Amino acid sequence: SRARWHVESAHGKFYGQKDIEFEKFIKYKYWSSFSGTEDIPENYCNITYEITERGDKTLFTVTQDGFKHREVREHSIKSWGTVMENLKIMLEQM
Repeated sequence: SRARWHVESAHGKFYGQKDIEFEKFIKYKYWSSFSGTEDIPENYCNITYEITERGDKTLFTVTQDGFKHREVREHSIKSWGTVMENLKIMLEQM
């Protein structure tokens, strides 16, 4: 399924079309002022969340690509590490 949407926050913009296959993946484009690039579609990164069943476990994978600079990629890796650790803690408390 496809939908058009646009959300702005203090950290960046989520923009464009998102692709969703429920219970499988969500894919969208993202731009952040931290990237040091102009806010135009060709400077947006792609972010995908995938859910895969592995026996009695569920694998949650986040993929981000389309970086214009190495520093932005490194910052993103650090930020996703924090997000994933917090998500793990929250889920383990449920």
